Amino acid sequence: MTSSRTERWLWVTPAITDLRATGALVYSLSLAEAVAEHGVDITCVGLGQSTEAPESSHLRYVCVDASPRPGWRRLASLSPNQTSATSVPAFRQRVEELSSERWDAVVVDGLQTGWAASHLVPGSDRCAVYVAHNHESSMRSQIARSMSWSSFRRPLLELDAIKTRRLERRLLRRSDVVSSISIDDLEQFKQQAPHADHVLVPPGWSGPSEPVRPLDIADRPRRVGILGSFEWHAKQEGLRRFLTVADPKFAEAGIELVIAGNVPDDFRRTLGNLRATSFLGWVESPTHLLASCRIGAIAEPLGGGFKLKALDYVFGDVVVATLSHSAAGLPFSAGSSMIVADDEQQLVGAIMETIDDPSLLRQMALEAHAIAEGTFSWSVAARTLIDAVERADR
Repeated sequence: MTSSRTERWLWVTPAITDLRATGALVYSLSLAEAVAEHGVDITCVGLGQSTEAPESSHLRYVCVDASPRPGWRRLASLSPNQTSATSVPAFRQRVEELSSERWDAVVVDGLQTGWAASHLVPGSDRCAVYVAHNHESSMRSQIARSMSWSSFRRPLLELDAIKTRRLERRLLRRSDVVSSISIDDLEQFKQQAPHADHVLVPPGWSGPSEPVRPLDIADRPRRVGILGSFEWHAKQEGLRRFLTVADPKFAEAGIELVIAGNVPDDFRRTLGNLRATSFLGWVESPTHLLASCRIGAIAEPLGGGFKLKALDYVFGDVVVATLSHSAAGLPFSAGSSMIVADDEQQLVGAIMETIDDPSLLRQMALEAHAIAEGTFSWSVAARTLIDAVERADR
């Protein structure tokens, strides 16, 4: 930091765990740690058990050992579903206690902890920071509209979208600094909160970065991989749509599809008998799995945000194949460094056309790897956020 004393930030995050099973967890905790590595004294408070907190010499974790609010109680809340889940008395009380201390900045990390907006006071001696993971209002409205009018979920999702819009606007009004993961989100936030300092803070890469092995792709089986946690209904619907198209066509063509990540058993049973697809469950490190794949698929038509699994694919020497809706924030070019299609039919067709061309896959993997190496850095992301807070403090 440029000041003579150490800056102190209170960082309110949904969960603290060493098991980073979702992109949101990776982004939240990796960014907080990167900011701390730049010399900021960070206290990160969230739901979790102290025994599961990551080891860090750079920041202090305050774990609140409490369970998220159950689903039936969230329906009656004035807050969105995801926010109500973490709005438990023990968590709120701990944040209230911590907020009485001296802080140079208070960070609300995503809409999940949006209830902490009351601790954001714009223009005060504390910088009020909202670290956004998505433009939640537009995303929740899109998810609601995607549901059939006959579905019992539709009115619930529309109500949740209204709650989300109200809370997101409140957060924006109260923030001195708003960080976004994609340029599309940043432009929408700018229009809604012109008073704030808006910065683009894309994710970094924490894993190994080795050059593509020139002959490796041709030696791999004809296999497509999918990484991700599929516990959220929107992600389940996206996977269902993709498998409906991909599984029969891949089976007929002799292409394997492997899925690594949390997939609830009851959801898997609704998918019926799949012939080309296998589920591996949670995989602690995807490195070995990706080393046996030629292409990594991202088929998430519902929900926004940056897809962190794309970085796993690129740095694992796997070509990204994605729906155009899922490509937000990715700097790769369609056709030269990733495969992009507008719908599931086109995406499956493009994968089948490309998977047997190792030379093209190798070229695309090399180009994407070179772009990613110069783009995704947690240190740069942290410095961008710190600079914005320093500007607000002047």
